[in-house]
Amino acid sequence: FYNRRNINNYLGFSNFYYIENYFERIVDDHTLFPEIIKGYEENKKRNQPYFNFTVTYQNHGPYSEGNAADAQYLVRKDGVGDAQYHLLNNYLNGVYKTDQALKELFDYFRNESEPVIIVLFGDHNPLLGDGNSGYLQQGIDLDMGTVQGFKNYYETPYLFWGNDAAKSVLDNELLGQGETFGPSYLMPKLFETIGWEGNEYMQYLSDVYQVMPVMNAAYYNINGEWV
Repeated sequence: FYNRRNINNYLGFSNFYYIENYFERIVDDHTLFPEIIKGYEENKKRNQPYFNFTVTYQNHGPYSEGNAADAQYLVRKDGVGDAQYHLLNNYLNGVYKTDQALKELFDYFRNESEPVIIVLFGDHNPLLGDGNSGYLQQGIDLDMGTVQGFKNYYETPYLFWGNDAAKSVLDNELLGQGETFGPSYLMPKLFETIGWEGNEYMQYLSDVYQVMPVMNAAYYNINGEWV
């Protein structure tokens, strides 16, 4: 919907795979993530570094309001109707399935002799019913007039992970709680973590980060204060 077939070539990717030219047979994360490994192994044979940016939407909404989950992942609260409960439980069922597929991916690279870094992040929180009813049913504050409500609405987790070979090369155990920052800083923060300076744009973002680590239409974080 934003001409990505052409745009991604302009961004410098060597290859861009989408449904029509490659992924028609890929049905879920269990069949998608092995393609990351396949590309890694092909580049490894050519003694080339490997960068892969993969987008999965296996668990993207909307979520069914029928009983479609394999198990009960959520304790049902009093007053929560069938449709609302199933919507939330089906979302968590999708999280579980992606988590299982991620375990297989991580286990593969955990034993790899070459240094490997994996970055996971989400671009937004799930839509859980009309008017965010799923969040409200669970007592999650989404009041955009407060910083906490803003964070609950917009904040998503990210993860930097490295295998033992990467930790050895970087002399960094990659442990601890990450900082809070806007998505435009994801790459410069990764560069900083692995000791890369990057080009002028990366350096510019790193400078801006020191003053304004979060930029959003609702709130900015400037010099440590939410405004």
